[in-house]
Amino acid sequence: MLAEFEEIIFGISTKKDGLMKLANQKDDQATKNRQNFFSSQGIDNSKVVSAALANAFEVKIVELKDAGKMIPLVDALVTNQIGLVLAITVADCAPVYIYDPIQKVIALVHAGWRGVLGNIVTKTILLMKTNFFSKPENLQVFVGPHICANHFEVQDDVAKMFTSYEKYIIQQKEKIFIDLASIISSQLLNIGVLSNQVSFSKDCTYCEEKKYFSWRRDKPEKVEAMVVYLMMKH
Repeated sequence: MLAEFEEIIFGISTKKDGLMKLANQKDDQATKNRQNFFSSQGIDNSKVVSAALANAFEVKIVELKDAGKMIPLVDALVTNQIGLVLAITVADCAPVYIYDPIQKVIALVHAGWRGVLGNIVTKTILLMKTNFFSKPENLQVFVGPHICANHFEVQDDVAKMFTSYEKYIIQQKEKIFIDLASIISSQLLNIGVLSNQVSFSKDCTYCEEKKYFSWRRDKPEKVEAMVVYLMMKH
């Protein structure tokens, strides 16, 4: 649905674009990969602000002065600045793009299972509501490629953390799976986002081996991830 708004530019890299998780080294291959990828999308790399992702359930409002920065200890970014590119990395976790076409505000959320438990999407929308007067019923939300319920297997210890979302816990023989997408959907509806303004990618990062990196599928020693971006243009 976001594609209906000409002022919104959004997307996600794929495996062929290379590793996108930034390391500390300035000559890191991921830095070059990101520059090449953003250039291919017509995006000025110097306008990109990234969330460092710490599963800390923190949301940060960013401004033009933050362009080019990596924001520490944050899993969601919000801005009303035209031309500022929000970016996160994912490798099974759900990227959640949020747009308020009335107040002209965007948010990009990294929703892993810990973030889902910590209500990171709800916290992001509440911040938009408090700081930018966004109304949940006006929001357009797209949940990008992520691991599907058929492959998100957990052990008893993690399953017990999801007791308040019991209907989204799937028992299959001796295995336990969790439907994160449905939980995110329920959280969005609970805060007042309209169901017809929420859409989900049909791509599963685990299933699409040639297209996406997947931490659970590949279990790499070094994190292999895609970069996700969202911006408003003039």
